Amino acid sequence: MNALHVPCGPVLSTKELIEDETLADLGAIVTVDHPERARSNRRLSAAAVDSPVDIVRSPLLGEHTDEICTELGYSPEQLELLRLPEAI
Repeated sequence: MNALHVPCGPVLSTKELIEDETLADLGAIVTVDHPERARSNRRLSAAAVDSPVDIVRSPLLGEHTDEICTELGYSPEQLELLRLPEAI
C-alpha cells in the first residue's frame, strides 16, 4: 500500500497504543488520577496533542448535581425534596 502512496498504518490494540514510546514522546499519552479508580493512562486525540488542553478525570456520579441545580435556580430546600425519592 505504501508503494502505491495509499495512507496506511498498523492497527494497534489499546494496550499497544498506551505502551507506544513514540506516542509517549509526542505527549499523546497522559496519566489521569481518579479518586475511586486506579491511575490510568489515556491516549489523546491528534487534535488534542497540539492544543493547550487540560486533561482531567471524569466526574463521579452526581458530583456536580448541586452546583448545576443551583445554577438552574433550585433552592437547597428543593434539592432536598428531590433527594427524598432519589430523583437526584
